[in-house]
Amino acid sequence: MLRLARAVDALYEAVVGDPVGWTDERVADWAADLAADAEAPPKEALRQVRAGMRNARRLRKYFLEERPPNDWAMAVDQALGGVGWEPGLRLAELELESSGDPEAFDEVRRRFRMVNSVPWREGLSFEEWLDERS
Repeated sequence: MLRLARAVDALYEAVVGDPVGWTDERVADWAADLAADAEAPPKEALRQVRAGMRNARRLRKYFLEERPPNDWAMAVDQALGGVGWEPGLRLAELELESSGDPEAFDEVRRRFRMVNSVPWREGLSFEEWLDERS
């Protein structure tokens, strides 16, 4: 599901970079291509990808009228705030729950701060987190 979180990020970056070119049809094509590339993800993951698509459409609408900053992530913050990052966080959380791997742990930590503006599990190592779960 980290692959999906990163794909949503890439969608946001593309839409901010070319809001005129990213029509609703192109976003739908993006989703179809994403679905064709891998096995079917869990229902909750699909829900989060759809939320990312809705956010991409909001980004498009916003930046058709506003000039985006040079950094696409700042543009997401400007247009959507922390809500824009929620689908990626939820996807990273799903990955962490299913795989329990350190990469997913780091992604949740990074994305949690983007959504909530506060740290997640500050000072806790991945190994300590694993011990807590057992």
